[in-house]
Amino acid sequence: LHIDVQTVPFAFVCTRKSFLLAESHPSVGIALSQLLKEKQLLPEHALHSRLALGLFSLLIARYEEVADRLAGDVRRLMMLPMGRDGDKAYLIGFGLQRSLGRMKSDMWRLGQIFDGLEKGRLTLPFEENFLATYEGLSDACDYTTEAFSQSLDAASSTIDLRINLAS
Repeated sequence: LHIDVQTVPFAFVCTRKSFLLAESHPSVGIALSQLLKEKQLLPEHALHSRLALGLFSLLIARYEEVADRLAGDVRRLMMLPMGRDGDKAYLIGFGLQRSLGRMKSDMWRLGQIFDGLEKGRLTLPFEENFLATYEGLSDACDYTTEAFSQSLDAASSTIDLRINLAS
């Protein structure tokens, strides 16, 4: 089972004419440049707009991958046989709960940003109107947050069941 989820902190600044990405590991920048090359993301728009929207798409795609992987880990946790002394399933389950809770709150915060952009409470310095794009990103965040929530509930229920059966 994969319990530990590593996150890569980064920051970006987007102005009307530029885009700056600061990160502690080059993985985000490399993946972003590959995404722009492979998918020709919004080729009709300015580069800084494409970079920012590409970064948002990349973030959500990564969280979706993590949600799928952790959901599989929860299913494997459910299938572990009951142990006797020192059942390691509790440690695995608590680790999953921690990772799922962290990812769920990260996705919720990202979704709040897109909700704000979609509803006009927040703005980015783009000349173009990306309202439909923000709506799609917001929906993707909501869906992924719900996936994390369901997996978190399943992991918690599995731990509770194990505790009840052991006592």
